[in-house]
Amino acid sequence: MARKNELDINQTDFAVALNEWFEDVKKLADISIADQLLITSAGAEVYKEALEEVTNRKHRTHYNRKVYGHMADSILLAKKNPDGQRDGTCTVGFDQYHALNAWHLNDGTKFIAGDHFITNTQENTAKTVLLAEKAAYTALIAKRGGSL
Repeated sequence: MARKNELDINQTDFAVALNEWFEDVKKLADISIADQLLITSAGAEVYKEALEEVTNRKHRTHYNRKVYGHMADSILLAKKNPDGQRDGTCTVGFDQYHALNAWHLNDGTKFIAGDHFITNTQENTAKTVLLAEKAAYTALIAKRGGSL
């Protein structure tokens, strides 16, 4: 008889512990759009800096572009998706005056061989971007009182 009561107590303790664990996980996994934006903007900033560096190194000219500026100086970070919706994502790209030129330089045309500087930068910085996002996520979890 005592054995059955011990099992009931252990099962109750286990159920309570499991329920507490589930509530902790739910609290940590429920990330708002503002929190998602903090995480993705950390990665987007790393990618933007790398793209600016590569664009300066490969395509900087000494011509003084008074009206629209230089392509490397026109890289923008938008804290919304390409459709303009705020869903926690970030978009990095060139402004409207330089986007087509960057596309032609990256992919090439009938007359220009593409050098794939955007594609290569995306591939080369993927790990660094993820590490920056991981650091931001870890800081967010630590702020909420959790740990990874």
